[in-house]
Amino acid sequence: MLPLVQKIFPITGDSKDQIKKLQKINSDIGTNEWSSVLSSGSKATFNLNISFNLQTTSTDQKPNMTRYQKVMTRIASYLPEKVRPTFLHPAGPTTVFFWAPTFKWGLVLAGIGDINRAPETISLAQTASLMLTGIIWSRYSLVIVPKNWNLFSVNGFVSMTAAYNFYRGLTYQMANAPVSPKD
Repeated sequence: MLPLVQKIFPITGDSKDQIKKLQKINSDIGTNEWSSVLSSGSKATFNLNISFNLQTTSTDQKPNMTRYQKVMTRIASYLPEKVRPTFLHPAGPTTVFFWAPTFKWGLVLAGIGDINRAPETISLAQTASLMLTGIIWSRYSLVIVPKNWNLFSVNGFVSMTAAYNFYRGLTYQMANAPVSPKD
């Protein structure tokens, strides 16, 4: 069975216009699932929630939301309207797809810290593996849907800092390589 999808259509304006718009949408798609989310004075924002199954395209089913998703949706209702799409984005701060790359910036900081490290202590194998994984995961972050720009940027920087440290270690080892006596 294919996943359930929920789409929220924000409608803003004065309350009488909103109700007319909601009734028009309701008659067009045949659903009555709408609720007021924010209201202040005579202005209000209504959201029309349409849930449908991709296989059956019925509008009478709702997705099962976890407690965490309910809390995040509640928090989003208090945020400014321009910030909500970023907050609720599939790779936004309400998901692991945001926090995992964010914590990965620690690798970038470690790579920057290694710039002051003596070149004889740099492991070429370790920096080469960081460089290659940074390149691979940067590419992956642009192939997945939705594109994860946070993952792309952190892996790009991991790759660059590792490449710089690899270059430093390699040039040191090449300059200080033992010379074999010629017979």
